[in-house]
Amino acid sequence: MAYEAKTNWQLDDTVTEQDMNRIEQGLKDAYENSLTSPPPEQVNLRYGLQVVDAKRTAPLENVCIKGRTLVNLLGRDGNCESLNPFTSSPPNIYQGTAALDSANKVYGNNSIKISIGNGYTLATMAKSNIPCEKNKFYVAIAEVKNGNATNGIRVV
Repeated sequence: MAYEAKTNWQLDDTVTEQDMNRIEQGLKDAYENSLTSPPPEQVNLRYGLQVVDAKRTAPLENVCIKGRTLVNLLGRDGNCESLNPFTSSPPNIYQGTAALDSANKVYGNNSIKISIGNGYTLATMAKSNIPCEKNKFYVAIAEVKNGNATNGIRVV
């Protein structure tokens, strides 16, 4: 029996058992319909950042996402709270020295200041133990402040 709503109730109407049975059946039908879920919808994602707008609220089930994953390989070392990850054995500073600098920080408590050694024109620093694989691409992002270099700064 399909539910048929009575929308013309009056103040002095008498509610009969047929009215109550009809209302109860409507509640039962609504409850049973809420238990059955519609078939899942497939969403194809394109390249780049996207927002998926769901037409109905539902828990996620059988989620399968394929594509590019961005991973922070530096972890917490990117906040430059210690020189140890950058100066471990063997030293990863070339033709210069490194020191923590709390005056020119962007994140955390410190930044790393690299000074070019006497007689050299450049200095480099790298973090060891970052797994780099052939035929893959990596992105390095850094906040760099030029102290007194005349030929600029290059972050690779």
